[in-house]
Amino acid sequence: MTHTAKKTTPQASSHDWEDIFESPDSGVISLVKQAKTIDGLRQCAQLIIASLFTRDDDAPIRALYEESLDDMLPQSGHDIPPMDQGISRIVQLLREIKMYRQTKHEEHELQRTAGEPISPESERRDDTDSEPLPGLEALAPPVPEDDENAIDSIFADLFCERIQKRLGVLNRGLEANTGSANQLPFILSKEFASHFESLLRQYFIPSFLKDSRALVARTAQQPVDSRREYLLGQFDGRVSSQNLWDKWQDTWALLIHTKELPDKPEGEKKAGLFGGLKKKKKKKGPAWMREMTIDEWQVQTKEIKLANKKAKELWALIATKSDSYINPQFNDEKLLMDLFARSAKGLQNHINALKQIAEQGADIGRNLSAYAQGKNIDLPLLTVCYQSPELFLGNVQSLKKMTTGMDDDALSVAYPMVKRFLGTQL
Repeated sequence: MTHTAKKTTPQASSHDWEDIFESPDSGVISLVKQAKTIDGLRQCAQLIIASLFTRDDDAPIRALYEESLDDMLPQSGHDIPPMDQGISRIVQLLREIKMYRQTKHEEHELQRTAGEPISPESERRDDTDSEPLPGLEALAPPVPEDDENAIDSIFADLFCERIQKRLGVLNRGLEANTGSANQLPFILSKEFASHFESLLRQYFIPSFLKDSRALVARTAQQPVDSRREYLLGQFDGRVSSQNLWDKWQDTWALLIHTKELPDKPEGEKKAGLFGGLKKKKKKKGPAWMREMTIDEWQVQTKEIKLANKKAKELWALIATKSDSYINPQFNDEKLLMDLFARSAKGLQNHINALKQIAEQGADIGRNLSAYAQGKNIDLPLLTVCYQSPELFLGNVQSLKKMTTGMDDDALSVAYPMVKRFLGTQL
């Protein structure tokens, strides 16, 4: 008698799931990044979804994810995304699944530690019956336009409040020196903070929310008077905040970073003396890794050139010259992106500690070196110099004492912004 084994999803630890998704050699995310075309990306994503949901009773979930690909990667029309944006959408979906798997594993481990019984069926199914997997909300009925606009507005307010809270720590008590040779660095300027917020609302947040419809759909399911609190919880939750950070990095890169043009695919070559054309021999490999056709290359090249033009124009808006502050350079773009992740409380704690070191007076350089181990205090040190100029830049010269013995190379590595804006004080 022949027995057919029922397919089951392999059980993996939290670390195993990280490797399954993120391994640069064999992880599923590295696979999707190898896709050459949108059609190939769709085929690759379909294969991965099929491999992640292999049990017979996974069929409904698997079908929903497969249907969602049509929405993420439409096969025709003006909504077909550029290749990099298509990859970003699939990578984000896979990372949502990864974090879900890891969270469920940690919950099971806590139950085991507490001695609570876990049924084999519950463990096998990862509780997918009781809580939908991330990403499935994208298939929910469309959110009414009024609700969507209201949710977008709440999200924009919370996002900007988060950024302004960090900038508020940096520009506290500082006023612009309009027309002065002692203009504030952009990152310490209230005027720049206002300018940056307007660009966040006009360009970045709409793009962010365009690829976050699942979040909007989940929020729409909450009572109207609880939606702000729900979104605030998304910013503060361990897994959800990491997911928002990943999405924010993707959005920032999409709008700010220029991309290299793809290599032109080799066309058909002449066969030789006897004329005729001979197709280039194709290397064997999965269909989704096939090379682009000339037509596909032309379309993608045009899209990338247009996106690069828009990215340069947007950065020019961010870096607009002002009489109120020293405008940012492009190598400051990561500093601005990281404002989402940096803790306002952490920045303030660093500022307080640096001021305390300066006020102690003795062994300033040694105390700074000890405190700075493993910390990025370049921005807090720049800030405290402007907020307490008499202590750091006046007759006391605490900044100079703190950096005594450091050559230009060491200063450039440890305190690049301090050296850039306060180099004459070192």
